[in-house]
Amino acid sequence: MRLSEKYIIIILGIMLLFSLTACSSGGDETAVTVENSAEPVDPSSGSAEITISAPDSTWTTDIITGGIELNEVHPFAGGLIGTDSMSIYFSSDGINWDLTLDLAPYPFYDAFLAGGQFAVYDTNNSHFTSDGKSWTSAPRQDYHLFNTAMYDGSRFIDVDTGYLCTSSDGLKYIRYQAEVGNPLSEVYFQTASGYAASIYKLAQYNGTYYAVGDGIWSSGDLATWTQMVTIEEMVYGATDILYNGSMFFLPADYDNFAFDGSKITSVKPGGSVFLVDSKSRFIALHGTGNATVSTDAITWEQLFTEDDVSFSAYCAVEFNGHLFVYGEDGNMRYAKIPD
Repeated sequence: MRLSEKYIIIILGIMLLFSLTACSSGGDETAVTVENSAEPVDPSSGSAEITISAPDSTWTTDIITGGIELNEVHPFAGGLIGTDSMSIYFSSDGINWDLTLDLAPYPFYDAFLAGGQFAVYDTNNSHFTSDGKSWTSAPRQDYHLFNTAMYDGSRFIDVDTGYLCTSSDGLKYIRYQAEVGNPLSEVYFQTASGYAASIYKLAQYNGTYYAVGDGIWSSGDLATWTQMVTIEEMVYGATDILYNGSMFFLPADYDNFAFDGSKITSVKPGGSVFLVDSKSRFIALHGTGNATVSTDAITWEQLFTEDDVSFSAYCAVEFNGHLFVYGEDGNMRYAKIPD
């Protein structure tokens, strides 16, 4: 072999060795490390980094067949019950939905768990199911306006233009009297200025009832209520109350609040729909894909970042270890919930 050919081979060998070394040790800017498990985040640390397991670290987006715009979704009977403005649907996987009841011509009004049944109200009728698919329907025997209803294990409860009402069967409601037989003892919610208070959510946690709207009220027996927070402290009031075992989170149209039972704090979780997951964490979700998580409703950490699909989010639910978000034109996204 000629000397010049030896030099060429040596030079090529050095170049190949340099290339292999660079690929194995010098690619910090392009190297990707995949974590197989996620560590819980303590929001009090303020700088914890959330690691999301692959391949569920990004949202999967889809459109529900027919463009169904779900406005509420609830886990029940091993699946999900969803409602739009005029219909009720059931899904066994959160992705595919079957029509189970047409409410027309009466618009959807409210939906809630009622013991071993699930109840859906339209503006005229009450509908009940024990399997999420077949429904028993009956007209309510009295018509009155209410924003929310609930079942406490023995009776149905709603608030009618400031008055608390109860029902034994979910069909006929009467105004609740703190003293039976005394019409003057009817329970009535009012603002500090004497007007009927709008109540947008009734809930029961640890045996205590909560009424939320133009303020926050609590009661241990339905008869005696204590106003915990006034409308002036909340500016525009709240539309829901979520509880994770130690803190309350109150979503509202113009603000959101953390509440520890005595002090209310305005917070900015960066979401438009909210839930409490199976790990007792508050999760705030936005139609852009952004999601944050908190254990105290005050300090929020990033859970998911925005993706390239954006839509108005109407509701969200945890199901089979995944988060599902539903919104306009049937848009939806889902992803596994990080530990």
